[in-house]
Amino acid sequence: LQSSVALWKLDFDSELVYVGDAGATEASGASTRRGIEWNNRWIPMPWLLFDADLAWTRARFRNGDRIPNSIDRVASVAATVRDLGPWSASLQWRYLGPGALIEDNSVRSLSSLSTNLRVGYRITQHAEATLDVFNLFDRRLNDIQYFYESQLPGEAAPVADRHVHPAEPRSIRLTLQLRF
Repeated sequence: LQSSVALWKLDFDSELVYVGDAGATEASGASTRRGIEWNNRWIPMPWLLFDADLAWTRARFRNGDRIPNSIDRVASVAATVRDLGPWSASLQWRYLGPGALIEDNSVRSLSSLSTNLRVGYRITQHAEATLDVFNLFDRRLNDIQYFYESQLPGEAAPVADRHVHPAEPRSIRLTLQLRF
């Protein structure tokens, strides 16, 4: 088992925040971010590997307000089987926790959990085929979420609402790697 813990703190004179109307980022006030990261790698048998990376963060402007779009918790956990003859496989879970979408924390992003699968087969010493299945369970989730005012054609006034970039649905990639 290999495990490490990191405590950290970052002070910024200016924080970049997303401005929905402009579709860009702009400089904002000074901020402080603090966190803890715990990384683990365990190899109980030569052919079996477990990874677990966990992080907790506290992000605030110097006046105490939350920093929009800064999530509080992140985790990645994976199990890998390797060198079983020509076969290898891994299953990975990625968790993005909730976070403030606006400074007063009254609107928060939704958490997401995605699962990815990889299966590999070594054809020869110089050739390998890999099948990746992203978003294995075809979950409806968002890669990123914002909260800002927008106005569609025909609307009388702007409306404050959640805007999202959805994650890709289940997708498959087949790779053939040849080494010369």
